[in-house]
Amino acid sequence: KIMQKSKIVLNSCPWIKNGGHERVFATLAAGTLSIMADNPFMRSDFEDGKSIAFYHYGKWKDVNDQVNHYLSNDSLRTEVAHAGRK
Repeated sequence: KIMQKSKIVLNSCPWIKNGGHERVFATLAAGTLSIMADNPFMRSDFEDGKSIAFYHYGKWKDVNDQVNHYLSNDSLRTEVAHAGRK
């Protein structure tokens, strides 16, 4: 219920180098934008900025900018979140 009410869920699991996490999929199922660390497994089914938002571990300023970008653009955030859910 909290994820459904959220605009963005940041999924930080740096130990997952090539895979997914249930929180990412629960976020997407809730219709909420997921921002997660980029990895080849997730890139095989999701496109950055189209159905999910990827960040690069350690580039925290970029993550902050990304969060602010999506928070200031409701239509884009909603579009990406819905595409991720599909």
